[in-house]
Amino acid sequence: MLRKLTKQTRVVEMLLAFLLRAGATLSDTLLLLEHRLDAPMQDKLREVNVQKRYRTIHGALDALGDSTGVPQLRELAALVSESERNGTPIAEAIVRSLQFDAKARDATAAQRYGKVQLEVAMYATLLIAMPGFGFAIYAMLAFALHLFGSWTL
Repeated sequence: MLRKLTKQTRVVEMLLAFLLRAGATLSDTLLLLEHRLDAPMQDKLREVNVQKRYRTIHGALDALGDSTGVPQLRELAALVSESERNGTPIAEAIVRSLQFDAKARDATAAQRYGKVQLEVAMYATLLIAMPGFGFAIYAMLAFALHLFGSWTL
């Protein structure tokens, strides 16, 4: 369930940014997404929509992030809270967060790719060099046996 929530969180962030840029309010957007998404995110958004009647929206999102343990949901709650506090557009903050995460994922992937590329090059070198080493070892063994007697391979 945690893996599915993590995957759905990215979709929720993108949809939130899109709908907020289109002019919807955060409250309306959360209600709309509750009816459009699949479980388990649908259930979690239903909880947020119930809680926002008794608390602030960012308080309800904080509770969601704490109850699920999904780091992206905690970050989303912090973004909403900071945006409301500073008066900045929530959609722009979400888009910047998504862009930053994409750059971090790209950097990690490039680092992994570099390691894999090095390992493949090492294996290729060994596969190319092994027949030569085998021939050299055979030649040395044959010469040593020839020196110690009339043994042949």
